[in-house]
Amino acid sequence: MSDFLESIADNRIVLVASGDDIGMSQQPSVQAGLRALESLGSKQIRKFSFRDSWAMVAVKGYTNALAEGFQSGYGLTLEWRFGPPRYAATIYQTIPAVRLQWHSVPGKKYHVESSPDLITWTTVTQQLLGTGVLMSYYQGFLDQATVRTTFYRLVQSSGDES
Repeated sequence: MSDFLESIADNRIVLVASGDDIGMSQQPSVQAGLRALESLGSKQIRKFSFRDSWAMVAVKGYTNALAEGFQSGYGLTLEWRFGPPRYAATIYQTIPAVRLQWHSVPGKKYHVESSPDLITWTTVTQQLLGTGVLMSYYQGFLDQATVRTTFYRLVQSSGDES
């Protein structure tokens, strides 16, 4: 995770969310990831414990997060508003699922990608055309045994690209 966060260009908006056990491991790679999140401005990432929910919106290169939320136990919604678009991260833990929501920009095209390792990305949606309304992507998991570490990102392109 730290390598991925380091690879993001400055002045890019970064939205990170976790719904379970982030940072409880003492493995060097996990601790490096926590330090990378702190460098983005997280003040709450080390408060995390079993089954807690956490999310943050930050700008790469800034020292303070734009928004950060922490909740002991299940369920957290974090919204950050800065004119259109509005970004939101929702973590559901009562049913294992993830939902990404964003206000779309008319004429812009979007798709969602997922990755097990922040290196290999797979497109998981068709291309979605923004109309200026709230759009979302929902991924439910059949049961707790199928839940694994998965990363998601929203990719936006201009509407005139084919």
